[in-house]
Amino acid sequence: MMDARGNDKSPIFCENGAFQVGGKTIKDHTPLGNQTPSEILSKSSNIGAAKMALNVGAAKYCELIQNFGFGHQTGIDLEGESEGSVIPKEKADDLTLARMAFGQAVTVTPIQILMAYGTIANGGTLFRPSMIQDQHGIKQNGVRIIPESVAASLNQALKLAVTDKGTGPLAQVEGLQIAGKTGTSQAINPDGRYSETEFVTSFAGYFPADQPQVVAVVVVDRASVPTESNYGGLIAAPIFAEIAKKTAAYLHLKKPIALLQ
Repeated sequence: MMDARGNDKSPIFCENGAFQVGGKTIKDHTPLGNQTPSEILSKSSNIGAAKMALNVGAAKYCELIQNFGFGHQTGIDLEGESEGSVIPKEKADDLTLARMAFGQAVTVTPIQILMAYGTIANGGTLFRPSMIQDQHGIKQNGVRIIPESVAASLNQALKLAVTDKGTGPLAQVEGLQIAGKTGTSQAINPDGRYSETEFVTSFAGYFPADQPQVVAVVVVDRASVPTESNYGGLIAAPIFAEIAKKTAAYLHLKKPIALLQ
């Protein structure tokens, strides 16, 4: 587990691809054995994420994700913002907790994801999003959610995810280091069940990774591609890379000439 100082040492056994919880089987897209928390994140292990959440426990886990802003409106100055939904800790049994860890049994909005990644990019301090740029030099007071050391470890893991060792190498941009994470979730059918053939894919991240200036989220709802190709790393990550390349050139971030090639 990752401790309070952000140390990422203790491996977690990912059950070689199948893990029984509450009478159900949680599966990984690739069988994995012992993995560190950073490897679990970068390789998108459902089982590893589930085990980490179970180790933390429902009370702490639900409190932490709500501290990040999930289950509440962000307060952005736009009408009609949804608050999403997070199951209360009192109702989170082991199966529910395990599913929450890899994105099921919880609903979130892109702006909530943006705020959460911004918190990591800001060294563990959460700032509320706004559509209006402050013109008077008044800096918003942020709220520390996690220690800076833990945010630094998460940053390293998110950088690893955008390499050939992770699920997001197609988000890479020449001359610009990206930190981010792919997402692949089953779409919900009209009957309320998870679809086996339709998916919502995403990529969320920030750049430059070690001196973040831009946070972005790409969500693709039910892409018209074969099921075996419908993954966040294949669908949303390349879109993120294109956005990052053009944004970095516009803002004159690191090595803009290389970015335009």
